[in-house]
Amino acid sequence: MTITQIPSQGSVGADGLLLHEGDHVAQLALALENLEQALADAGLAPADLVELRVRTTDRRLFDDASEVLADRLAEHGIRPMITVTEVSRLDQPGMTITVQPITGSSMTAQSTTSQSITYIS
Repeated sequence: MTITQIPSQGSVGADGLLLHEGDHVAQLALALENLEQALADAGLAPADLVELRVRTTDRRLFDDASEVLADRLAEHGIRPMITVTEVSRLDQPGMTITVQPITGSSMTAQSTTSQSITYIS
């Protein structure tokens, strides 16, 4: 198995500035879009996710936005393990949610079979 390091993704634009301050649902949606782009840039796909680490400044904010994550994962037909951690602050003031992928891709790139992963909320 090959593991590729991809940094945490937040709700930032191409210029690195925070977008959607005060809207945790939109922040999670953009963080997931940024994650998908980072995976693609690394030659990976969402199916390569084995774990997704979510950091939030307020667990209730994640609970309110979790449907966005569930829908995105269902779109891709994946079920990575999910770990949610509440932290006192994130990279930028106003940022409420980030996602950090843990990936693992088979050394044989031809394999498209997805490993069954336990979902932890």
